[in-house]
Amino acid sequence: MTEVQYSVQDLISTAFDQKPVDFENAFSSLIVDRLAAAVETRKIEVAQAMFGDQASSEDYSSDETEEESEVETEQEEEQDGEVA
Repeated sequence: MTEVQYSVQDLISTAFDQKPVDFENAFSSLIVDRLAAAVETRKIEVAQAMFGDQASSEDYSSDETEEESEVETEQEEEQDGEVA
């Protein structure tokens, strides 16, 4: 079964000719194609935003690790001070 490719001109033509079934088919075909293209574009944008700059995310994780080790060191010093 082959799928017919509709254009916006076909959509307008079926509306003026008052052919609701043909209008629905044309509209569905056009909207599905446009939505699929928009979703694909958005997926690419999100992927680039998430994985586009690996260096900055690596720098962030190393900064976070340094901060955690500083907090742990301070906590250990406080505990040692209380015991002594």
